[in-house]
Amino acid sequence: MDTVSAYLIHGLDVSQVQLDEMWLLLGKRDDAQPEQRKTRWLWSAIDPDTKLWLGYLIADRSLEAAQVFVHQVYGLLKTGFVPLFLSDGYKLSDGYKPYAIALLTHFGHWVHHVSKSGRKLRDRWQPLPELTYAQVVKHRRRKRLVSVTHRVVYGTLDAVQATLKASVGKTINTAFSERLNLMVRQRVPALARRTLAAAKHEVGLEQELNLRRSYYNFVLPHGSLRQRLSESDDSARMWRHRTRNRGNAMWDSHCKPPGWTQSGMSSSCQTHWLTGLVHSRSLCRSNWNRIGKQGIKERMSGMQRVNGEFMVNLSVEK
Repeated sequence: MDTVSAYLIHGLDVSQVQLDEMWLLLGKRDDAQPEQRKTRWLWSAIDPDTKLWLGYLIADRSLEAAQVFVHQVYGLLKTGFVPLFLSDGYKLSDGYKPYAIALLTHFGHWVHHVSKSGRKLRDRWQPLPELTYAQVVKHRRRKRLVSVTHRVVYGTLDAVQATLKASVGKTINTAFSERLNLMVRQRVPALARRTLAAAKHEVGLEQELNLRRSYYNFVLPHGSLRQRLSESDDSARMWRHRTRNRGNAMWDSHCKPPGWTQSGMSSSCQTHWLTGLVHSRSLCRSNWNRIGKQGIKERMSGMQRVNGEFMVNLSVEK
């Protein structure tokens, strides 16, 4: 699944990106502290325009994790393109602001400074002029939310508002990233609260999140992305439902997989590129009973088995 997502999601020119973290608990106890369980954070990024789930990272809540996560998002963007970044206003116990430092690292440049007397000063690493980053700061008292303020870290307030006006949203917010966290809580059993299906290891949780992310981006349609059909269309439907990947402009330019047409993808080819890396253990008993042994063989046709996994062949179409 990760291979298919990397093949289809790259070179994005999104207008804004919302970043957020979600606390999670692993079932296995920590070796360093046997009396406690492992606690991790799920870093997520979403495009509010197309609702595309850009990426995630399972790590601790630290500056190093923020650098790795922002680097992952940076690799998905088009070269030289800088979107608007929105996040909450949290900071570490030592006063560092992880997102601000990580964004400055990836979207900065050296600036030459000269004193008033003409003496050359030391070069400074400063943010790019087109970089805009704003935060939603939530103030709590006795674990209750009392007020919400906005803070512009990089750029100007006018530039942030202009981007929001041309995109989705009227004010600085992280509503889409919070909604993504809720979806992950509901759809991934290992992340549900008070569950008996807690993940034991990070590897198993990453495999489950890869499957959920691919289904969320490439299969599940979104109501806000639908298009009204023209009257000349012979179909009885009024709307054409679209998934999150088709809602992005890059999908129509250079990321169409083999077998794609204007009306959609043929059913024989759809299995090949949507399945990606499917581990043999993912063929659960419910699917086996539903489509039978012959159906399983048909779905796996055109795939190459490598090290116990089925590698998708994007160049094959029945």
